[in-house]
Amino acid sequence: MPHQPATTEPMRILRFVALTILVTSACSSGATRNVDGLAFEVMPAEMTAQCRATARQVGFPVPCPSWLPRGAHPTVFVGGNCPGRAVWVGRGCDGESASSFASIEWPEGVRVGHLVIVGAPTESSAAAIISSPLPPDQYAAVRVVGSSHVGSSPADVVAVEDSSSTAFGGHLVFVLTVDHHTYAFGVHGTDDHARQLDDALAKDMQLVTG
Repeated sequence: MPHQPATTEPMRILRFVALTILVTSACSSGATRNVDGLAFEVMPAEMTAQCRATARQVGFPVPCPSWLPRGAHPTVFVGGNCPGRAVWVGRGCDGESASSFASIEWPEGVRVGHLVIVGAPTESSAAAIISSPLPPDQYAAVRVVGSSHVGSSPADVVAVEDSSSTAFGGHLVFVLTVDHHTYAFGVHGTDDHARQLDDALAKDMQLVTG
């Protein structure tokens, strides 16, 4: 029988270890998807927990995305009535504690990477939920530019004037009503890129209960 080189078994072990590291690394890196050149990742478990906690606090289902752009993080508020707030989602502040509110940012080159998500305790018009908590005489100028669906629920696609003082200023917003609650979410920008991001968010947006 031919003599087997002494290095054969160690080499097999090394190849097995290398393959195991490669497979483990691929599985632990997390799933991603590409949306118009922007990488999306599964949202962090911490956000799911905050969505459920907020739903318990406000007493109705809270909109929660399943995927977010890579590098997304909660907006850190430094002024107004929400100083120091830095959570993925929570009860609204600035006089809107009965609503759910999320403000999320991410790096996107020269664009502003910003997503706002609001859930209202009652049915509301697009202008009202987008402008909340402003009074009617200060509502933002909004324009319905299309339609879509979030799950099986129809949604209006609304462009908000950039000069608006609301969190949705300059955003393209999906507005829908489910079981007497109105919801609004949308990213900054009103072009085709913004529409593609909103469509991607709408595809897997969940209404989370407590």
